[in-house]
Amino acid sequence: MKRSEQIIADLGQIASVNVEVELLNLYRGLPIVHKASIAKIEGGMVTFRVHKHQLVCLDAEKQTVILSEILQEAVGASVVALDKQTSTADLTNFVYTAQKLGERMMVRVEPKGSISVEVAADGGKAVAALADISLNGVGLRMPGVGVRLKKKMPVKLTLQLPNAQINAAGVVRYVKQDADSFRAGVDFSQDVRVKALVAQYITGRRAEILNELDAA
Repeated sequence: MKRSEQIIADLGQIASVNVEVELLNLYRGLPIVHKASIAKIEGGMVTFRVHKHQLVCLDAEKQTVILSEILQEAVGASVVALDKQTSTADLTNFVYTAQKLGERMMVRVEPKGSISVEVAADGGKAVAALADISLNGVGLRMPGVGVRLKKKMPVKLTLQLPNAQINAAGVVRYVKQDADSFRAGVDFSQDVRVKALVAQYITGRRAEILNELDAA
């Protein structure tokens, strides 16, 4: 039996005993998890009854991760169609996901507006844009010129959050090259003072994001 067929069979078992699953998505960087039930299965497509927050997430991401104790592991799926009137989602292309769910479940939020980050490293400085922020660090979008970051390189960051200015020493966790820019992740998880200030910001930003989902 193919893996996709096994997943469909497992989802059929879940539907037969009327057990709910959980759907995991990211919205503005924030993990959104809600219960969902299976309405029907037709061939390789499964229709789920979903929470209104999840509908917004599914519309934005066009995919989701299905979580259930009955499934062998987390399952990724693609969105075929959404119906806001009936709060249902048609999903297909079911695959066991190799994605690290721990990282995906980490509370990481995108800023509401543009926030600049000064990055000092290797004797030089550059200005990056804040892509997202968590208790452990930040994701940065940087131009393709200026300071060239490398994995495990020590850096110093300066950025102004609405609640406080952050001055943090960190270590580059990853660098991903794009066409004319690159994305970098910086870990500052060892700085307890910084984590406390970031926690305050994340709490407020999380509330804003959930209010946005409610209003959608």
